Amino acid sequence: MRPQLSTYLQDNKWYKSYSPAGNTIWSKTEKISEYRPNKGRFQEVGKAREISASTLANSFTNYFKSLNYQNAVASRVGETAGGTDLLGAGLQATIIRHELRDGRGHILLQPSVRMKALSHVSEKEGYSTAFVNACLQQQIAHEDQHVANVDATLTFLSKQGLYLGHCTLVEDSKWSAPGLQGDSLLIYYADLGVGDCVHAVEDRTGANISDIGLGLERCAWAIGKHPNYFLTRTLPYEVLIEHKNSIDAIQTLTLLAMHGVNLTRSRSSQHMRHLAKIYAEHTPTRQPVSLVMQAQKYWEQFPTNQNGSIEAVYEALEQALVRSLGGSAHATLDDIASHHLKLRKIYKRVIDTTV
Repeated sequence: MRPQLSTYLQDNKWYKSYSPAGNTIWSKTEKISEYRPNKGRFQEVGKAREISASTLANSFTNYFKSLNYQNAVASRVGETAGGTDLLGAGLQATIIRHELRDGRGHILLQPSVRMKALSHVSEKEGYSTAFVNACLQQQIAHEDQHVANVDATLTFLSKQGLYLGHCTLVEDSKWSAPGLQGDSLLIYYADLGVGDCVHAVEDRTGANISDIGLGLERCAWAIGKHPNYFLTRTLPYEVLIEHKNSIDAIQTLTLLAMHGVNLTRSRSSQHMRHLAKIYAEHTPTRQPVSLVMQAQKYWEQFPTNQNGSIEAVYEALEQALVRSLGGSAHATLDDIASHHLKLRKIYKRVIDTTV
């Protein structure tokens, strides 16, 4: 960790300890007997406050605007650099955008997709393949500016109800990303990772970059202590319990389509096909229209400069459902034709009412 940030933490009564593996951790507790970033389930500490991810997004924007941070428009998840198929973090979105290299702090609510989380969705709470990265970024940021950004972020979390006494900060001195090297401070609220604070140097230009990213839905989940992570998007609880994999698949499918990904793009279209297959295998008889429309309403709150067509969602679902039914020993040609026709009618009705 760089000296100014270490001094800031000490001055604000954060105490340094070391794990058996040598990790440096900071806590409001003077002595931690053992390394425990997960100090107990977050639902069991502090008071719950009714909040949705949408409400928290508004609070995030309003708070940092009051501190004179500039608002930046999100990029499409298919606009990537560094060899990735899809944007998985706000820094990926802004590092290639030269208009943000003005030395000022910017806020960004960036929809992101991490397909690696797919295996965790059904096994663990708090994971989704699509989420919003609430970012505070400053390109050409010296150490004192990064410290100011960290301070503003911790103050924001505290004002939203995440008591800093329940937080642990964990150093990662070997943080890296394509074209970047630096250090990171991971933020845990009890047992839940909610964000990180990165100060990095860009290999190509030598510029210092301050990048702080909060998982919007994770933070709302920690504040509201909802029984289900997806409730932060105000979805019906009874649907979530039974069909969590399908909800995740539809939410991410819809985001990809809205951001211009379709079945003709070879690299990213495979993700759409895979997500549609998950939906078809888990809930082949459930009508997707209401779920798609709920997802569309959620993602519309985080607009980009260019939008795609929701049609791609129904095309992917149609193909996956036909394949799913066609591969079933109990499916008949009438079943396949019925689902095919039903989705066509659904698609036409939705398109007619949303265009």
